[in-house]
Amino acid sequence: MKAIIILFTTILMVACNKENAEIDKSKDYMYVDNKLDLIIKDTNGVNVLNTILGYDDIDIVYFENGKEKIFYNPMLDASKGYFINEFNSNYYFRLFLNLPKEGSKESFTYMRIKQGSIKEFKSEFEVNKDETGIDGGNSIVLKRVWLNNTLFLDKTKEITSELPSLIFE
Repeated sequence: MKAIIILFTTILMVACNKENAEIDKSKDYMYVDNKLDLIIKDTNGVNVLNTILGYDDIDIVYFENGKEKIFYNPMLDASKGYFINEFNSNYYFRLFLNLPKEGSKESFTYMRIKQGSIKEFKSEFEVNKDETGIDGGNSIVLKRVWLNNTLFLDKTKEITSELPSLIFE
């Protein structure tokens, strides 16, 4: 037992030297902000999340070789690409937008509600690949979102206390 304690102490002393203490965040760190929080309302302005709409009614879709496919990844906490969350008895929708491809600052995410028409979210990101990013590391940060070609959210402007609303018809 004494030999194990000595061995463990020696390993800790070697592993915790000053050279290993500093981490180059620009190489080892990535901050990603690709979430869009919104409320889904009916045409009367009533929040329909968790009453009329639930997880079975909303799909995030993508296109592969021209064919529509439904996003599902059981390895993710948000396996369908989104969460329906509750805060103070109010429900909101957290959509995880697709990230831009290498060399781009834009992406597209598609949502279908109750087999209706597809909603297209075009997203613009700020992409930093060096120490200029958030917290001194690499970062991808959502700046603007368009819903069906209409500006839906602009995070570069004043921050509001209300979440943007998508109207479900």
